[in-house]
Order: sequence, then structure tokens, then C-alpha cells
Amino acid sequence: MVEKRGIADTLLAEIQRNSRSQALQAGEVTMGLYWTAVRTEKRIGLAFTYRSCFLVPHLCPIVRSAGMLSGRSAGELAELVRSTDTIEATIGLAAINSLLPESPEFRVGNAIPLIIDLCRGRDVAMVGYFPFAEKVREVASRFYITDKHKNAEEGDIAPEEIFNYFQKAEVRIITATTIINGSFDSIMEKCGGGGLNILFGPSVPATELMYEHNVHILVPVRVSDPELLMQSVREPAIVPQMQGMVTGMMTRDEELMKSLPPGNFVGYLLEQEERYQAAL
Repeated sequence: MVEKRGIADTLLAEIQRNSRSQALQAGEVTMGLYWTAVRTEKRIGLAFTYRSCFLVPHLCPIVRSAGMLSGRSAGELAELVRSTDTIEATIGLAAINSLLPESPEFRVGNAIPLIIDLCRGRDVAMVGYFPFAEKVREVASRFYITDKHKNAEEGDIAPEEIFNYFQKAEVRIITATTIINGSFDSIMEKCGGGGLNILFGPSVPATELMYEHNVHILVPVRVSDPELLMQSVREPAIVPQMQGMVTGMMTRDEELMKSLPPGNFVGYLLEQEERYQAAL
């Protein structure tokens, strides 16, 4: 398979610096319908379960060593992030997130209201249809959005055309699943030097190394209750239903960090979902 370059190399080099962490066994590899978790002695790493094949199983690509992944070294599993098969790359990113050292820059809070405020009156491009997308659409001056996994609606941009709008955008909100599908490096190159780039979601590697790749704000998660989190992965829960994790933000902009609202964006999204269901 063709190897990816760029962000994969940065993340793998970071975990390879700590040979002890790299040698940790993946005690459990769980691939739920929506989320994949790799559990080591150190912690649990999450990644979105990125299925590029929706055919019957025997017509989809084979995951190498499936059924024998638990018990392997997490460092070995992390190498799968280079794979062009998105299921293997999902396992790789989850393994990386289980091995990265906890960042002292991570602060617990609900970044969604802050992000919406940053989008107010600005041109915004979004890669990945986040649950707060319509809130952003309401406040943005212009709003460009694309998602490979969502049926296009009026105002949505085709994935191959979104780059035409990146240079115009003042705020860009990007899903961390771009690391899994191999598009992260090319997307960040298209961002150029201006504007604000935000990487969002439970798949986000919570490391300062992401700043070297033109990311200004990270919105990752941190595990607070391993058993509750694993139950959410298995059952399977969407983000507003997930338990056992706290949400936070990382940025080098101290003024922005001071503006981070308290709370947890999971609870915020659940409240929005309940309002939506009640209105149906």
C-alpha cells in the first residue's frame, strides 16, 4: 500500500521517541460502529471508525491480522495510520492517541460556543458536517461546507471543490478524520498562511506538534472513565451520547484560552439534539 507522508510521520516520530510507550501492548482493540478504541496500560485512544466500503463484508478490503490485533504492541498498530485502507488507518490513529503523552496545554471546557463566536461575521469553510454546523451557518458571513459521508444539500460544496474556497475563508473547521483518509496534509497546505484553522473531534491527536502543521486550535477529548467510555464505543453511541470522556481545547493563543467556556461539548450537543427531536 502507498504510504502517507507528513502528519503521520510527525505523530509516529513522537511516539517512537519513547521506546517504553511504543512497546506497550494493545490490551484491547475495539472497533465499534462509530468509534474505535485502542486500550493500553497508559490510556485509551479514540478514532472515528472510518468505513470507506459499505458493501457486504467479503467484498470489502481485508484488515490485516483482524482477530489477532489485541496483544500486539501499540507501536506496531500505530504504523497502520499510514495505510490507504481507512479501517486500518483508523486503528493506527487510535493507537497513536493511546500513546501520546498527555499535554499540559489541554484545558477542559466546551469550545463550541467559542468557535461559533469566532465564526460570527466571517467567511467560514468546514470540512466535515459537525452537529453545530447550522449554528455556524446562521452567524457566518459566508459558509462553505463539505462532507464525503453526507448527502449534499443546497449550499453544500462538493469535496473536490472545497479547496477553491479555502483561501477566501477566515475560519476553517476541519475534522480530524482527514488524518485517517490521508487528506490532512493537502488540506492544510491549501489553507495558506492566513485565517484560523481549527481541528475538531474525538479523533484529534492532543499534542502541540499539530501546531507545526498549520493548526491553530485543537478541540480534542480526554478519557475520564475508561469503562464508561468503552461501553459507549461498544453500544454504539454518537458523540452527544458518549460518556466517560471530557472535552477541551488547546491553543497557543492565551486570550482565546481564557475565553474557553466551562463544561463539556458532549452535554451541549445532547441538549441541542434533544431540542431538535422535540421540535419534530
